[in-house]
Amino acid sequence: MPAVIRHAFRRPAVTAEESRLAELLRRDGVALTHLDDLFGPDLKPALRAWVADQRIRLGIDERIRAVRDSPIDGKKDSFLVDLWGGPHILDFNHPLLRTSLSDPMLNVVSAYLGMWPKFREFWLHVTVPVPTGTNPYASQRWHADPDDRRMVKTFLYLSDVDETAGPFTYIRGTQEGGRWRHLFPFAPKQRSRHPDPAFIERTIPPEDIFIATGNAGSLVFCDTSGIHRGGYATAKERVMYTSVFTTPGSARATQYAPSARAPADLDPRVRYAVA
Repeated sequence: MPAVIRHAFRRPAVTAEESRLAELLRRDGVALTHLDDLFGPDLKPALRAWVADQRIRLGIDERIRAVRDSPIDGKKDSFLVDLWGGPHILDFNHPLLRTSLSDPMLNVVSAYLGMWPKFREFWLHVTVPVPTGTNPYASQRWHADPDDRRMVKTFLYLSDVDETAGPFTYIRGTQEGGRWRHLFPFAPKQRSRHPDPAFIERTIPPEDIFIATGNAGSLVFCDTSGIHRGGYATAKERVMYTSVFTTPGSARATQYAPSARAPADLDPRVRYAVA
């Protein structure tokens, strides 16, 4: 059964916050909330405790110092330190993966896409500040993801993120159907495209440049087929968990190993998302 039909016939009831986020995605391509507003206040302490434990276990602080002490080489996202600490396996008991595949998350993504989504990828990184005067490179530059005409990434901040910590930044209205999409048409055969910053500065009004700052627990939903950037941290680290959702027709491959022990009573929408 196609994903659109599944969504139409098994559409769940959504909360006011889930509805608000889906509507902002449709209008602007980006929406910001907080774990407390979407899930309630009990989830954030467990997530932060796991991240703190992982940081100690992996010796992340030493790895961060090594990145800071190394010259910037311009390689893709070399300013990121992996905090996951092992192969990406679909563990349904993992607190972060449970968040990705939760009803609130899937409700928002499904409502925006108009279909049941596929869960493609996840990662957990520390963004390391770059030396003053470093030119932005890789994902720090304006770009668009070429994987799908419509897709959703979610960025969960697990540290406080201000403008010195490399906040995710998005040009509202550059998603499919958005008011600025005609300036940045979808280009599926390109690995990524980097619009001229001078063109953006001349063309896009400042109020359509959305800078997603927020405290720990802030959660960004965005359609990254639109124009975005992030990770240009100048003073503070950013700890961020990312989930990637696409339509079933996306060319993006799944980037994790399946679980050997999926629960027998797994929700059909979750089972579809990870199949």
